[in-house]
Amino acid sequence: MKRWITIYIALHCLCFVNSTNKLLDSLYESQQKQQQQQPSKVDCTWRQKQPAQNSADDNRILSCRMKTISGLDGLIRNLTNSQNQIVNALRLECSDVLFAESSLVVENAAARDYGAFNKHLHELTVQYCKIKYVPSTAFKSFRNLKSLTLQTHNADWSTINLELHAETFSGLSELRRLNLADNNLWTLPSGVFCPLFSLKYLNLSKNHLNDVAQVGFGEN
Repeated sequence: MKRWITIYIALHCLCFVNSTNKLLDSLYESQQKQQQQQPSKVDCTWRQKQPAQNSADDNRILSCRMKTISGLDGLIRNLTNSQNQIVNALRLECSDVLFAESSLVVENAAARDYGAFNKHLHELTVQYCKIKYVPSTAFKSFRNLKSLTLQTHNADWSTINLELHAETFSGLSELRRLNLADNNLWTLPSGVFCPLFSLKYLNLSKNHLNDVAQVGFGEN
């Protein structure tokens, strides 16, 4: 009799543990869905940097912190026309505390030229945003960019790798500096840097590109 009581208690405890785990999994999934549905709070500040010698730029910098990015189009379209006309540098930083995936996909086809009217934006920085894929439309409207930094720090979450489209940098013929360090990059599409005619500086450190031939620059 004691043996059957022991077995019953063990089975009862096992069922309770399984039920508890299912409940915790359900609560976690529910929390993730709520975080995705809730709009990302954006906290932005303006500052003005002293221009470099012999530079005509006023270096008006807009720095924004948020939980995630859901396409750059929504953020840019929230700026007024006057703000878009004066910002020279846009620096975006996502929260590195919670795991929440960001996206650079432009969902609204009509918004793909959202940066076309902003001829003064020369610097774009995106930090700590957990991005898996950079599509061909991500930066297409920022044709006057001279400096682009995209550092996802995906290695902090080893399951996330960054992938680039073959035309991710298409149209950025004025770009001089490109920083892609610390993105958990394993491969590069063939010819991905070919549109960057003015490129002077490229940082691919802290990735998994072991062969310089993967970068795609020929001997000529």
